[in-house]
Amino acid sequence: RVQSLEQTATTTETARSLGFGSVNFDLIYGLPFQTPESFETTLDEVIALAPDRIALYGYAGRLFVGLDADGTAMTDDADFRDLLTRSFAEIVEAAGVRAEPPRVTA
Repeated sequence: RVQSLEQTATTTETARSLGFGSVNFDLIYGLPFQTPESFETTLDEVIALAPDRIALYGYAGRLFVGLDADGTAMTDDADFRDLLTRSFAEIVEAAGVRAEPPRVTA
């Protein structure tokens, strides 16, 4: 489901104002047209909302061909997913947010 950052922020603020004890986000990696840069932007935006936990799920619906940092085509889906999960681990750990291990959805 596509939703704007504004919608997500508003929903998060509303949940907290209603007394929800924990705010969690489930993110999906490996989506069509997702790049390492767009994924890192999403993580930064989510972390700014100060969730209590972030879970990461791999999208298993298609083979993605991405570009690495040098602009070289990555034709191995496993390489691309590995790059995103490493970025996730590094960014979330640095932010001090509790993270669930990445999972692949069918």
